[in-house]
Amino acid sequence: MVTAYDHQKIVIDNLLKDETVYFSILLVKGHINRTNNFTENQNDIITVENSSQYSSWPIINKTFKCLVELKIGFNNITFQHNQDKIDLQITYKPRISPFSVTPLYIICKDHNGCFQAPAKSDNSINNACAKIALGAKLIQCLTAEKLYEQGYGRKTFQLESDSNLDVPECFTFYSNLSVSAAKTMEEEELWTYFGREIMTSHLSSSSRKYFGFLSCTEWQSLGGGKGQVRAHAALGGGGLALFGTGCLHTWPSKVEEILPCFLNDTQVDTNFLMDDSCHRGTYGACFSTTLGAACHELGHTFDLGHSNQGIMSRGFDNIHLVFLAFHPETPYGCTNTSTPKNISQKSTVRFTNNLNIKCSVGPPINNNIDMYTPLVNRKTRETDLDNNLTNLRYKFEKHEDDQTHWSPSCAAMLAFHRWFNNPSENSKAPSRKSLSYDKLRNILTGRFGIRVIELRGDDGLVLNSWQFPGAKLREQFFIPKQLVNNAQFLVAEDTEGNLIKLKLN
Repeated sequence: MVTAYDHQKIVIDNLLKDETVYFSILLVKGHINRTNNFTENQNDIITVENSSQYSSWPIINKTFKCLVELKIGFNNITFQHNQDKIDLQITYKPRISPFSVTPLYIICKDHNGCFQAPAKSDNSINNACAKIALGAKLIQCLTAEKLYEQGYGRKTFQLESDSNLDVPECFTFYSNLSVSAAKTMEEEELWTYFGREIMTSHLSSSSRKYFGFLSCTEWQSLGGGKGQVRAHAALGGGGLALFGTGCLHTWPSKVEEILPCFLNDTQVDTNFLMDDSCHRGTYGACFSTTLGAACHELGHTFDLGHSNQGIMSRGFDNIHLVFLAFHPETPYGCTNTSTPKNISQKSTVRFTNNLNIKCSVGPPINNNIDMYTPLVNRKTRETDLDNNLTNLRYKFEKHEDDQTHWSPSCAAMLAFHRWFNNPSENSKAPSRKSLSYDKLRNILTGRFGIRVIELRGDDGLVLNSWQFPGAKLREQFFIPKQLVNNAQFLVAEDTEGNLIKLKLN
């Protein structure tokens, strides 16, 4: 990607000058443009300053990634490496939308609200809310960056507190369910109970997606590294994504803690704590896996099914690589064999400058995914709105495989979803006939333009899909009969974010 900074010794790779973004934590990727005699030392860092807040980030193989916390309005961000400096101007402007994501910390009626954590850790209600709110912001950032890489711009959902500073970043929700009852319930039962309870509470709204965490999750060791977890869920759909808090202690509560948390190689003691790290066994891997799982389940609330690859499969365990600079030869020593059917659908910022920089979060998991298969054919992309070809070229030329992406149909579904766009006059008064399907002729019609079509199996797995992201609208599409006969459900979305979901067989 050609940027305005290519003449500089510090080069920003994924952002252009004077861009506007709609979320508060920005991922900045770049590299050091040095000659062949440049010698990288293990503790080489780049320092970032924004509004008198400073942070330091590792330089690995001449590349760096930084997370910058933005203030509303204009941000002048300064990057410094040794004596070299550049400035990047970014405007943060929250979208004004009736649709939002609302983080919740759910406390059962006879529980004190303290989540399970190592001794002497801060497991208070306030710290739980801080961790959940920051996790939501990281998923918001990741979603924007991954859609950008696929040519849709930095679209993402809005958190309720983005544009309404009078509401908390994470609500505390006091449930009428007892702890003892919660510990006897399966995750589907918990999801159903809390979904109904939330929708009969003062927080009820069809314009909210709830990102909920249950405070009373408890890991009980059975010895030998085995155990059972109670009052736990990892289930999303409809308006609620619900999770347990067995690994919440591994999450950061402040931006300056994100890097150390991902790099935390402390071994999980399963005599006392839950290990949800995809067999990697460290706090950092637990943070990566559970943040990725939260992203996956939140995706279901945005009407995503399961995919054969990517975040909506099991391609979320390596989410730390999205945010960390890493060596391209990092070994892929942990192989994941899960298939989509196995996944429940159901102040001043400053890091220690002498931090020993090495990615000790554990080896990433090799999902054997081809990350560089073009997502849209060339003819379609030439008609696309905006000049987003640059970000596709950037990704392919840089050959960065962070093992985390949305599948093509998932990316399209999100890009045109109502939670990701400003409402138009058409979407304010949606018509039931905006999308229709003729079963006799197998023809889908969308008067506002069809954007994505999926055929799904009875387990929610996407079997076949078609995407139409270009400026030229596709108002009709013939779906091959043999594909329809093999599917259970048809799901489609139009330009306005209207959805049709039909049972086929």
